[in-house]
Amino acid sequence: MPKVTEKYLTLKRNEIIAAAISVCETKPAYEVTLRDVVRACGISTGGIYNYFNSIDEIYIEVLNQAHAEYAEIAEHINHFESRQPSCEILLAVFKQEGRRIDCLYRRYGKFMTALDAILHNDPKRGQQIMVQSTRYSENTGFESNLSMFMTAQINDNMFNPIIPMPQIMLLLHTAVEGIKMAIVTEKYTPSTLIKYGLSKKECATAESMMAVLAAVIVQLLNPVGKPVEPVKSPLAQKQQGRIDFPADLSEIAEQIPSIQKNSPLLEAAWLD
Repeated sequence: MPKVTEKYLTLKRNEIIAAAISVCETKPAYEVTLRDVVRACGISTGGIYNYFNSIDEIYIEVLNQAHAEYAEIAEHINHFESRQPSCEILLAVFKQEGRRIDCLYRRYGKFMTALDAILHNDPKRGQQIMVQSTRYSENTGFESNLSMFMTAQINDNMFNPIIPMPQIMLLLHTAVEGIKMAIVTEKYTPSTLIKYGLSKKECATAESMMAVLAAVIVQLLNPVGKPVEPVKSPLAQKQQGRIDFPADLSEIAEQIPSIQKNSPLLEAAWLD
């Protein structure tokens, strides 16, 4: 009997993982069984146990694989350690998280959403899956690191929030989850876009939406002192009749009330 190579084992594991993802797109994740995955990938019922002992082990492997592919993009800590002004650090962190969401959720978004159903329908099981995956630490890292950074800035009298920090964090969490869902579904209600004067193109990336969310958060944090001289984006400078979207978020915050009247604000937020 020929020896089974590591390459073959990896290939079979990836086939099982791909089958599990496809099944979760057509059936609630909390109802999916190993038998469903067996039928989808064509492996024998006994054979699948050579790779995974349960459907939850497959879920954990998918989460770990997804995290590994985009781990570099999730390194927010580098921005927090920079010497840039606080507002610029926040913009960089939010945009980096937006890029991570764009990459991760366009490929694995439907699967991630399916797993959320487990958390709602069987919280204990869902929590066990999350804490055993690297996604758990990665997903909570953005918000926890951001909270620590903003709290430190408040203690150093750089920010004077107009609402309590817990409320800011709740708004942040809710908005980020909404952005993830928008990327997964890629559907926007026409009436909503018309109401706020936006085009679908302006909501095309999580990075652009996260840049605007950063501006809102900064407005709530209420920066203290004279703002840094803003840096105008090349795109904003070229657009006549459009709001310039500076890198300095303390000025961006002042422009937030104009969003409904100036739809190009989102497009001009793509700073490099």
